[in-house]
Amino acid sequence: DYIVKGILLALLISFKLSGQTLDIPRDKVLHFGGSYIIASVTSQLAYEKGMDKKKAFLIGFGTTLVLGVAKELRDAQHGDGDWADFSVDVMGAYAGSFPILRIEIPIN
Repeated sequence: DYIVKGILLALLISFKLSGQTLDIPRDKVLHFGGSYIIASVTSQLAYEKGMDKKKAFLIGFGTTLVLGVAKELRDAQHGDGDWADFSVDVMGAYAGSFPILRIEIPIN
């Protein structure tokens, strides 16, 4: 699927390559992973509550972005803001929300 390949390409481009391995800072991995989990769980819950797939995607993606912005604003107030963290949050939110659009999930 072109979208998934695009996401993977964006991830590779957005981090500096170090020899044969990706040199991804631990903080960025945590931001991606946390956003992925929040988005996928929120999308799934929205879908199970009866929303169509597109709305469930938007709920999961949007909720995660709001939390990411809130976190970076809080960090900025304490002199520790890094908007590159938010860009990783966006990638994690998309990766976590996107599957709801593509997979068939039976609802009991």
